[in-house]
Amino acid sequence: MNWISILATALVVALTVPGFVRAIRALPRVDGWVMAGVKPWACDICMCFWSTGLWVSALAYLEADAHLLLAAGPAYTVALNVLEYMQRPPAGSGPPAEPPAPPPAEPPEG
Repeated sequence: MNWISILATALVVALTVPGFVRAIRALPRVDGWVMAGVKPWACDICMCFWSTGLWVSALAYLEADAHLLLAAGPAYTVALNVLEYMQRPPAGSGPPAEPPAPPPAEPPEG
């Protein structure tokens, strides 16, 4: 078992998954599901989990080395933290602005 390969795989996948998730969510059809809150598309935990599994499994298959699957755990943890960091609001921005109040309803004439 080559621990350097496992560590390198974990690092590469951990830094690939957040960009992959953001790119998938930018697709018009998927964006609608994200806005509607449909899982797994709108869930950071789900998207990182499945994307990490996909990437690590693909690399383990291509390299014909099942030991690379050990990279999935650390890669998932780092990818989730990186994705949360990428999606946080900019520093100094306050809470979202309140929508304007609707105009008062006029009493019916009669």
